[in-house]
Amino acid sequence: MSMSENRNRQYAAAEGFSRTIPDSSKISVLHILPVEISESEQDDICKDITTDFEFIQYKKSNVLKSFKALNSFISKISFIAQVIEKIRKQTHIHIYYVKGASLLNDILALFIIGKFYSKKIIFEHKNYKDYYLFDDFNRLKKRMFRMADTIIVPSNNLRQSLLKRKFPALFRMPIATENTIEPKVIKDVQPKIFVDAHLEEVFNFHCLAKAFQLVKQKYPRAELVIKGSGSLKGNFIKTTEAEKMHGILFDDSVTFDDIDIFLNCYHIEHFSEKLLKAMGRGIPVISTPIGLIDNLVSGKNILMFQYNDFSTLADHILSLIEEPGLAEKLSTESVNYYKSYCSASQKREKSDKYFQIF
Repeated sequence: MSMSENRNRQYAAAEGFSRTIPDSSKISVLHILPVEISESEQDDICKDITTDFEFIQYKKSNVLKSFKALNSFISKISFIAQVIEKIRKQTHIHIYYVKGASLLNDILALFIIGKFYSKKIIFEHKNYKDYYLFDDFNRLKKRMFRMADTIIVPSNNLRQSLLKRKFPALFRMPIATENTIEPKVIKDVQPKIFVDAHLEEVFNFHCLAKAFQLVKQKYPRAELVIKGSGSLKGNFIKTTEAEKMHGILFDDSVTFDDIDIFLNCYHIEHFSEKLLKAMGRGIPVISTPIGLIDNLVSGKNILMFQYNDFSTLADHILSLIEEPGLAEKLSTESVNYYKSYCSASQKREKSDKYFQIF
């Protein structure tokens, strides 16, 4: 057995799979994007795709601009025809579930085609707005995901949950490339607290607002900047105006360079790559413990609070403002953690083609 094959088996064993690992030289993969996405989103996905595998993306046709429904139908038929043409030469298909994709309208047909041609199906969940994808398993979802040979998910906690339900789940470490900066010290009496979120019910806005009001009692010039979009954004804005929550701003132009503290308040299975990038920039992070990756330790490289515990959240924010040593320590450890994470990510990128596929 070659060293590469042995390493592949070790990876598979570590991930909890006992099935035979194929020789990576005999693997051919068709990567499929079932909907059109932005160039930046494409770049994020394509950095994980090696050049010796095929890639196909759905493109909307402009043949019949005046007839949107017919134009969409023609585009779908053309896309399916391309998939069928390319799939015959491959051993695997890798389907990306991204923002804007529909399981019923965009993904199901690809599963059926894959099974019809007896291909291995890899399904990767990259639509972080669809938090409840694996929470509510109706009959169609169960049958559909049972067709998958591998389900790639964005957090280890979600992987464990799916494995308990006998689904072939795999947590895939994203390849990280963000540049780090020097550890941060919060010196200003006008701290800027930042949240980058999907503004839905899962955002936990009311807990965040209560915590911020406690902070404002001691630091009247503090600002809470919320970046993001969602169906409840208008409601959140109306609430801040009606209850006169001064200092809460909704601003999509803010960057990591402008902030002092990064918050993650989600209460369900979730891992945000933005949280990891904030750590890489040396920004102290406060988060719920749900969905976080391994080796994040509260008090060492992150501060954690339980969902709806606005009092502890407020205490953590005040501690970072009032204790420069704590903020600097947390910032330093965050950068060190991120560098270690990047190192592991880059080793995977350079040395293991098989794991890039799966």
